[in-house]
Amino acid sequence: MVSTFKSWKSRRGGLWSNPDFLKLWAAQSTSAFGAQIAGIAVPLLAAVTLDATALEMGILTAAGSIPFLIAGLFVGVWADRNCKRPMMVMADISRAIVLLAIPIAAVFDHLSFSLLLAVALINGLLSVIFDVADLSYLPSLVRRDQLVEANSKMEGSYSTAQIAGPAIAGVLMALVTAPFALLVNALTFLGSAFWLRKIEHVEEPPIPAAEHEPLRVEITTGLRTVSQSPILKALIGTSGATAFFGEAFMAIYVLYLTRELDLSTSMIGLIFGIGGVGALIGAVLAEPLSRRIGIGNSIMLGQAMFGLTGMLIPLAVLMPSIAVPMVIASEFLQWGFLILRQVNAAGMRQAYTPRQEMGRVQSTALLVVRGLKPIGAVAGGLLATAIGAALTLTLAEIGMLIAVLPLFFSPVRNVKTLAQADIEDEVALNSLEPAMISS
Repeated sequence: MVSTFKSWKSRRGGLWSNPDFLKLWAAQSTSAFGAQIAGIAVPLLAAVTLDATALEMGILTAAGSIPFLIAGLFVGVWADRNCKRPMMVMADISRAIVLLAIPIAAVFDHLSFSLLLAVALINGLLSVIFDVADLSYLPSLVRRDQLVEANSKMEGSYSTAQIAGPAIAGVLMALVTAPFALLVNALTFLGSAFWLRKIEHVEEPPIPAAEHEPLRVEITTGLRTVSQSPILKALIGTSGATAFFGEAFMAIYVLYLTRELDLSTSMIGLIFGIGGVGALIGAVLAEPLSRRIGIGNSIMLGQAMFGLTGMLIPLAVLMPSIAVPMVIASEFLQWGFLILRQVNAAGMRQAYTPRQEMGRVQSTALLVVRGLKPIGAVAGGLLATAIGAALTLTLAEIGMLIAVLPLFFSPVRNVKTLAQADIEDEVALNSLEPAMISS
């Protein structure tokens, strides 16, 4: 019986036999569901309980991104100077404590918009710390050739939370109201910290403080690493362009569905849920597809098809009789191809980042992606006001399609596997045929 179980684990892949990765995965999965609760409960508290204005809602939404713009690069240096796992544990426990302020304030009838804003800002800063440390920690826990599989499993948890999380959050808020639903969110952060503390892997000791360079120099070093790496520059450039055009799209997407296609709120909810299913399938298929066609081809395929399948949405206005099936198909396919690209791109970015600069490179990527999102959202709103929702969505989808160009004109397209990724010889990939770069 024992030998049968070991054989099953062997067939399932190396990470199923890596207990430390499984604990990290459990931590991520736990906090992913908690994030879904906060994502619904906090805006509802502001809109319904506190009667927030449209401007206040916009400020509250932006509060989660502002810490990435202000502190992201500094956190990257901090992550490179310290062990990552303690940073993640600290961030989880701190986020749980901060969230407790909301139900406590509700009990004593002191709930206010300023409190929600403060919680959003502090929670956003702690999320910067957790996310940068998390992305930097994974490459030390698994082998380079397992990075795609690891990111695939992580993304699968996020996608599952995207599907089931809103329903769970809705039930909790119906049973105990929004402020006390956040107690469950706090418990998920504590659960994440518990699993992280159970990891036995010992990280490499950080560089001694006496050898640290000035903060400005270390930040500049991280930025230079990205700018001088054809692979990192292409991956982050494509992600940034996708974030910009994607937010321009999302800024008016719901408005388009309600006003142009006249869809009900329940139908819109169903459409977003189907997108979550597509994301889950994309996460599951990312690793086996990269083995079959190569990781570089998987990234480019995902990005190109993400843009192409999105064209079904603006076309739906021209075909009202099949508008709903077209939107559903687009939502399902777009999320599937987006996650296919994201999983493989995350693995490649981690593989081609110098270990001692992992925090700075990951924070640079997060800064670019999350910094361009609010700019894209404003641009989408302004453009829709000038030329209409359907044409704006079309232009946004074209932008997401042409975002594949930085990948095409870079060594990314030549990378078959990550098993032999060589940072020093990265530029030489430009002169090789794809078939020559394999395991």
